Amino acid sequence: MISLAVEYLNGWSLAAADGAAKSRAEWPPHPDRVFMALAAAYFETAGPDEEAEALRWLERQPAPLVYASASHPRVAVGGDGPPVSFVPVNDVKVGQLKDTTSPQKLLDQGLTVLPAHRKRQARSFPVAVPEDPVVHLVWEETGALPPSLHAGLASLCRKVTHVGHSASLVQMWVDADAPVLGPRRHLWVPDDGLDATLRMRVPYDGRLSYLAASDPAPHVRHAMTLGKLDRARYLDGLVDRLRPRNSRWQGYRRPGPRTSSEVEVRGEFDPRVQVLRLTGNLPATMTLAVVEALRHSMMAAHPDAPEWASGLTPDGGPSRAPHVSLVPLVNVGHAHGDGRLMGVGLALPRGVDGRAAATFLQGWLRDELGAPRQLLLAHRDWFESTAQLDEREVLPMTLAPQTWIRPSSTWVSVTPIVMDRHAHGRNRWSVLTEAAAKACEHIGLPRPKAVELSRAPFAQGAPRAEEFPPLRRPDGTARLHLHARLEFPETVAGPMILGAGRYRGYGLCRPQ
Repeated sequence: MISLAVEYLNGWSLAAADGAAKSRAEWPPHPDRVFMALAAAYFETAGPDEEAEALRWLERQPAPLVYASASHPRVAVGGDGPPVSFVPVNDVKVGQLKDTTSPQKLLDQGLTVLPAHRKRQARSFPVAVPEDPVVHLVWEETGALPPSLHAGLASLCRKVTHVGHSASLVQMWVDADAPVLGPRRHLWVPDDGLDATLRMRVPYDGRLSYLAASDPAPHVRHAMTLGKLDRARYLDGLVDRLRPRNSRWQGYRRPGPRTSSEVEVRGEFDPRVQVLRLTGNLPATMTLAVVEALRHSMMAAHPDAPEWASGLTPDGGPSRAPHVSLVPLVNVGHAHGDGRLMGVGLALPRGVDGRAAATFLQGWLRDELGAPRQLLLAHRDWFESTAQLDEREVLPMTLAPQTWIRPSSTWVSVTPIVMDRHAHGRNRWSVLTEAAAKACEHIGLPRPKAVELSRAPFAQGAPRAEEFPPLRRPDGTARLHLHARLEFPETVAGPMILGAGRYRGYGLCRPQ
């Protein structure tokens, strides 16, 4: 076992979880961030060969365990956001003076390049304040390190002064003792399946060579050989071209129970809903078009998708087995519900192997390094949007899976339930009520003790049923769809997706 300990000497970590946006703090520190701090220490000190060998050995290891406490973001006194600092702007350019005979004008312009005289802009810095300032990265199955590699790794740790921002001061060391889990400490273990609740960057084989190739020194020396104008153009784009790209992404989870209690009654869908957030300002009535565009994107990426994903049998016919449902995550059910389509949830059928499902989704939703792709969605002239996996640690209520899977005995439809029959005559509503109850039983739920149907929504902010485009039968006739309020004799957990349109975004219900 090898363990690297990182202690944050200031009691906080300054590192952005969202790159240049700098709106969220990263915690725990990603293993690749720690690796880059070690690599920077090696490059800056022109370290010996044993340090380089230690880094090459480290980048070939599997993703480590991460021992870290919980944290909270630093906020301004009396506010709910980070403190605001006013800092000098960078790279102030001095223009050419027409009148060079005035010493005062020359002096005033020259002073503008000094920090004390520069203009200042408001900036906020994402800071995480952990309950315990010590973090451990642990490789359990590596065995004992050869003395030379151990010495090289220990030497690198002694040189590291910060992880993340230069103000995020740390002390690092190779810890011979196994870390101890206390009441303030949590363990994160790598997981490639659907149970991963956090994703962190980890190094990969060849990471050190890539970082060495990003050394700006040769490029700066080359710039000095260029003419003044060419040099300025070259240096202007140098930072963006040499900014290291993200490393490989790895899923992590807490050890222990992986899903909600299995004693809860559920339907045919897995509670581990994958959330994609949408751009634009789309109404819930665009559900069908958005779901069709997203399913087209999935099939374009995986023409040979398995039956549980495509909904098609090997011979191309419609599957009669449960398969992936793409459901609209609509801003409804509260005082500010406006019926806006904020995202799409991928509800997988229960019983699908989590690792196989994660591998399939990875090829569609992530790039070669595991970072979320931006999927372009368009439907004729109706809309254009992008969908992307939402991996924020804290999601808005509408996008949080718990909003849609929380156990409850009362559920209301957000998108209307598509009935499998028409009804006419005096007993029309009793026939439709029975059809809604049968829809619950069809997916393995208990029979509701009360069913209320209406064209008007029961969830505040949801559109009326007739505002949604109808689904059609093979003969071209439109299916009837209605909103429903369902009351069960026992607690039922979601996701609850009912009716003949449950694989096309219709019939999504929300607990009350």
